Amino acid sequence: KQSSLIAAYWMLKKEEDIRAFVTAGSTGATIVGGQLILGRIRGIKRPALCPAIPNSRGGVTLLLDCGANAECKSSMLCQFALLGSAYATAGFGIQNPKVGLLNNGTEEHKGDPLRQQTYKYMKQMQGINFIGNIEGRDIMMGDCDVAVADGFSGNVALKSMEGCGKLVLGVMKKEFSATLSSKMGYLFMRKAIKKMRTQLDFDKFGGALLLGLKKPVIKSHGSSKPVSIANSIANAASIYRGNLVPKVEQLLEDVDLSFTVDNDEA
Repeated sequence: KQSSLIAAYWMLKKEEDIRAFVTAGSTGATIVGGQLILGRIRGIKRPALCPAIPNSRGGVTLLLDCGANAECKSSMLCQFALLGSAYATAGFGIQNPKVGLLNNGTEEHKGDPLRQQTYKYMKQMQGINFIGNIEGRDIMMGDCDVAVADGFSGNVALKSMEGCGKLVLGVMKKEFSATLSSKMGYLFMRKAIKKMRTQLDFDKFGGALLLGLKKPVIKSHGSSKPVSIANSIANAASIYRGNLVPKVEQLLEDVDLSFTVDNDEA
């Protein structure tokens, strides 16, 4: 109860001039503290962790959830779609963001019962630009702006992409330093390689936003570099100035999701 993370949450809740919170502490404590102390936006079932993934178009794809909720219902995934759409607009200026449902195939009939039911719901939803199912490879290709997933699948996808990025950069470093000719080749290619590293750098977007709380909360890796923390702070300020929370509240008022809740409870 005396930890700095809990103390910060109480300050965030009580003091009006504190607009957002950035932490590299425990993910579990961040999620629980956010719900029990700060509180969820009215109508939101569960908050979702949402990192910004660099894509091949030079922009970002928002992935949610990536670890806060291992098991989800269809109504939660539909709310994630609304949350991600609001974040894409408020945080990155993307108008009418394209929303995809992460699945094991793009066909409508693919996936387990959860994905199949969620697909049917999202086709009926107002307030989102649903483009259908997407596969894991589509996230970094930039075919959608918001990728919706349960926390288990989203976390596996995120860690796989991070590992792949590290592998590619590690292999390139090893090969370019292997021989004299490869070192000379690097001299001619270093500008292009630097641009590629910048485009694939997860740190430039900071940590993952815990979407669905009454104020912006960003969870960074415990091993974050200074640049990642700085970018998380800048992102938190941008999200606040973009009026993310009011946008989410307005979407919840405008979009009727009662049909998804009824089915979940049944």
